[in-house]
Amino acid sequence: MDILEKFIRKVAYKFPKGYPDINNPEDKALLFELLEFDNLLQEGSLVSNTKKAIQKLVKDHSGFFGTQRDNYRISNLKKIKSEEFVKKIKQSFPEVENIQVIGPGEGKNTKNSTPKGSSKYNMYQFDIEDGEVIMILSGGMAANKGQQFEDRIYIGLRDAVGYPMEDVTDPIIKQILQELNINPETLQDGAVEQTGGKDTKRPLDLEKGPEDSGKVIADVAIEADKPYYLSIKDKTGDNIYNGGNVSGITFNSEKDKIILDRNTFDADRTKVKLFDIFKVDPEKIVTGLNNYINKSGPEEIFQEVNFDKTEVSKMIGSAVDYGYYYVRQANGDSVKIIPILTPEATYKLIGTPTSVKVRYPSVKTKTTGIVIELENSSAGFTKVLIEIRNAQGGIDRPSIKAKIL
Repeated sequence: MDILEKFIRKVAYKFPKGYPDINNPEDKALLFELLEFDNLLQEGSLVSNTKKAIQKLVKDHSGFFGTQRDNYRISNLKKIKSEEFVKKIKQSFPEVENIQVIGPGEGKNTKNSTPKGSSKYNMYQFDIEDGEVIMILSGGMAANKGQQFEDRIYIGLRDAVGYPMEDVTDPIIKQILQELNINPETLQDGAVEQTGGKDTKRPLDLEKGPEDSGKVIADVAIEADKPYYLSIKDKTGDNIYNGGNVSGITFNSEKDKIILDRNTFDADRTKVKLFDIFKVDPEKIVTGLNNYINKSGPEEIFQEVNFDKTEVSKMIGSAVDYGYYYVRQANGDSVKIIPILTPEATYKLIGTPTSVKVRYPSVKTKTTGIVIELENSSAGFTKVLIEIRNAQGGIDRPSIKAKIL
């Protein structure tokens, strides 16, 4: 009698038919639950190792974590970020050398995987003395996909420091190191730094165009034979500019009508110049916002406007800048790496603007939209989308944001 048959005989009484009917969803679910519980009794099994690791983390870091019904999940009570969780794992398990962070819905971290993954939270895979551990830090803060991908790159690069290339298991990390010609074995402790959370505000220079801003733009920096600044992006598109509020578009004193405070508007020369480049009329924005408030007037559509290619290219170029490596997630476990180390490289990344379309707010939308069509982008971009709207739920003092797609 083999082990599986012994197990089924032991639990048969729990099933209505006296045996588990695999075609019955309830029987199947119960069988897997019993199998998982039985595995808990086996030292060195994945679920046993993970359960032990979670219990130790909960004990070592009081108030930060809790257990869950799912044996592979640990509650994020303090809503800490991925980077801090990795540090706490290493504090509890000093023997751990590499921690693989798998983003939601990627690789082993999917709902169809075994153990079941997550479409919302990161999975962490590492080895302790007893063997392999897999856990999901769930509840609390779920980073957006862009932040999750940045965390994966940072943690992978940091954990590669001091090891030979053949020991790097994450294919994306290996690709980055190889394409940048960086030998991780020669890197010193602290050579990899996550810089994306620092203050990265930078004004547009609409006259000069792109400038050397790699250190400010970088999400991750590597100190090797020289500094390598990496701008990390996932598949969803890239925010390239956050221009703050247009303060001159505001409510009147009664708070029932949008007005244009011309003196305040004209005092912000960069925004005035930006409006001029795209032929945006602030008075039409005000009219459209009032139509949105009153639910009246016609619905606006995108209309082409005349534009100066040089001015538009300088504006986008100033938002992108140069002095870094552009690392964007591709299909599967790979990235596209484009060195943007000169102004010329910036303009190649952008490509050529071919048209500009503008749509003002109206009865159904409070957003002023600007779409710049592109061609011949070295990164395959096809457009830049600029939105002028209050993103906090209000209407007045709209902010300006640009994304390249």
